[in-house]
Amino acid sequence: MIRRALVTLVFVGALAHRSFFAAAPIAYRISIPEPQHHWLQVEASFVDLPSSALELRMSVSSPGRYSLHDFAKNVYDVHVMDGDGRELGVTRGDPSGWTVA
Repeated sequence: MIRRALVTLVFVGALAHRSFFAAAPIAYRISIPEPQHHWLQVEASFVDLPSSALELRMSVSSPGRYSLHDFAKNVYDVHVMDGDGRELGVTRGDPSGWTVA
């Protein structure tokens, strides 16, 4: 189970496809609050984003394999905050992505 959690962590790290084009780096904070439950808590911080919607994507394949996976099915309890700590709306447009208005 720990290995599955670590594999999920790798794909969560690639969550935002915009990160490859962003001028500023993305900071990640990862914690394992209850190791016995084999889940991770991941916080990603983005800076200097445009005012348009932010699309977050999660990979549907793993390196070296052509088979499709549904890694995003294990992502839950998603919350997005703006710079002032106000919660923003998040919609799940498809099984492997989220859109933040």
